Amino acid sequence: GTVEGTHTADYLNNEGIKPITSPDLRTALLSLQKKELDAVVYDAPMLMYLVKEMGLKVQLLPGLFDQQSYGIGIADNNTALKKQINVALLSLSENSELIDLDKKFFGEVEK
Repeated sequence: GTVEGTHTADYLNNEGIKPITSPDLRTALLSLQKKELDAVVYDAPMLMYLVKEMGLKVQLLPGLFDQQSYGIGIADNNTALKKQINVALLSLSENSELIDLDKKFFGEVEK
């Protein structure tokens, strides 16, 4: 299963997989927990976060189906915010804070 109207649903359909769709990820994960679905395919960080937040007893498998890049959009004229964001991201990447944030929001992930 997956969430209807998403890139993931389109990706699965393009691969010849006809997923059972849910209106949102929480509903899909509850269906998985109740064994109404065999699996849920979706954005890995969202899956990790909601599984932890909802306290679900499901296993997240390693690996990615489709690598995606994400960005941060800001107004063109907001150079001060752009600098703050860049400095913060650089600072997080230079020490263990980013790893700590991953663990805080997503939990430990089996590799």
